[in-house]
Amino acid sequence: MGTPEEASDYLSRTNFKSVIEWLTAEAILNRPDDPMVFCRNLLDQKIDARGGVEYNAEHPTEYVRSCYAEASNLADEHGRIHGKVVAPVTTSSNQQMDILGKKLKILERLIVASRAIADSLDP
Repeated sequence: MGTPEEASDYLSRTNFKSVIEWLTAEAILNRPDDPMVFCRNLLDQKIDARGGVEYNAEHPTEYVRSCYAEASNLADEHGRIHGKVVAPVTTSSNQQMDILGKKLKILERLIVASRAIADSLDP
């Protein structure tokens, strides 16, 4: 376990506080029935949008700004904000990798079985 200074450095280096602020602002804006699923869907969308590119600590600040701008745009003439529905990502990049990994294992077993059959046949 690290020191408090190391923890503080981590929070600063990763801009983690902005990640939490963004998720909190989105949840307040949208008031989902299940905030855990809602936050997971938001994170999945952002991770998929990165397209395999490394995490950039500046992005959460952009997400927060975008959320506040969207809240301002969603406000009606009385200042009430009507949220949006965040649809789940059908398959996240991690899920796609898991599916491909399973398919690859099946293919490897088929190749091994094909070799065994080929080796057992008399020419």
